Amino acid sequence: MFQRVDELEKEIREREHEVLARDKIITELRLRMPATADRDDMIMKVTSKALQSKGPFDEAEDYERKQAIIVAQSTVNSLQVCQDRVIHSKKSYLE
Repeated sequence: MFQRVDELEKEIREREHEVLARDKIITELRLRMPATADRDDMIMKVTSKALQSKGPFDEAEDYERKQAIIVAQSTVNSLQVCQDRVIHSKKSYLE
């Protein structure tokens, strides 16, 4: 019985970690979205869709979500590198 409780607690910690990682990614993506009225509408649509989806995800959906997160992280990183290059270029031009 204690072993089952330990397994469930471990699973809860893993799920909490996954949720925190997703929240971090969502926050980063929100910061990089253009500040427009459309952004709020997009956020509301995505949030409502997430709340409407019920039930456990199968492995294929989970794999697709993980791949989407990896692609999003890669996109954010590459955009950040481009932004850093532009800033550096502007600084060198102004000097």
